[in-house]
Amino acid sequence: MNKKTLAIHIIIYSLAVAINTLIIVYSCFNGYRSSTQSSRVATVVENVVNTFNPTAVTNSNRDQFKGVIRKLVGHFGFFFVSGIFSTLSIYFLINKKKWYKFYYLISISLVFGLFWASLSEIIQLLVPGRSGQFSDVMIDFLGYTITFLIVFLIIYLYEKKKKEKEVCLLNEK
Repeated sequence: MNKKTLAIHIIIYSLAVAINTLIIVYSCFNGYRSSTQSSRVATVVENVVNTFNPTAVTNSNRDQFKGVIRKLVGHFGFFFVSGIFSTLSIYFLINKKKWYKFYYLISISLVFGLFWASLSEIIQLLVPGRSGQFSDVMIDFLGYTITFLIVFLIIYLYEKKKKEKEVCLLNEK
């Protein structure tokens, strides 16, 4: 492995560890702190949305809007990012193994995503003012799965093109 490839792998691994650590750290925040953080993010998004459409978020729909933002950013968004870096990390770790097959990447990555989504909600059951929700596990896992599918498709097409190139080189000899 050359230095450039090694550097890319280290960056991807570091980002995977960072985002997944953030997920667990945020799961450990008590209810008040979590609510405060979510409100700050929702207020920023509300201001941006209202800049383009001043009647989009009003007093009558503000609480509903904040709930949607909490689910989209705090759950779906974090796991969306986790899906990118975790899937790439798993791929980098296993793709050179003799036993590597695409279904191992699929299995390991999706089990990891489901485990991490479940763990983050289980932790919340133990934190004052928080509650773990099955619906949040599903939102988390959906965010992870969508990016897993995108990354997997890119990897699949890359591997397929690489194999076709190898076959062409062999046929030329």
